[in-house]
Amino acid sequence: MPPTYQKLNDSHIANFRSFKNFDKIIDEKTVQCKCGNTVRLDQEETELREPLPCVGLFGDLYTSYATSTLTFFGGAERPEVVEKRLFPEKFPQDTPFCRKKLNKDWIQEFNTALQATATWKVD
Repeated sequence: MPPTYQKLNDSHIANFRSFKNFDKIIDEKTVQCKCGNTVRLDQEETELREPLPCVGLFGDLYTSYATSTLTFFGGAERPEVVEKRLFPEKFPQDTPFCRKKLNKDWIQEFNTALQATATWKVD
């Protein structure tokens, strides 16, 4: 970047250049990011109310990540609660949770019950 006259003192310029997204100083109260957005320095910082998705996962990357995970649904009741509700004779209140005590049919019924109470699913 060729040396240009800046109205801000050198410590401010050095501070801005330490940020990896900083592009240039437009005037005393405005700077520009490498993405092209301008930021006014005389305005208060506003917080976003809605959560933003991860910018690193999009398109095919997101689909690949979501389909390669072991979890297909979530936000359901805890597995211990569902298992003790479905199989009270197998798991009384004082018996610890253990999937190994279930046969294949019971495991399928258990997984179906978990999925039915889930709040999200990977499509």
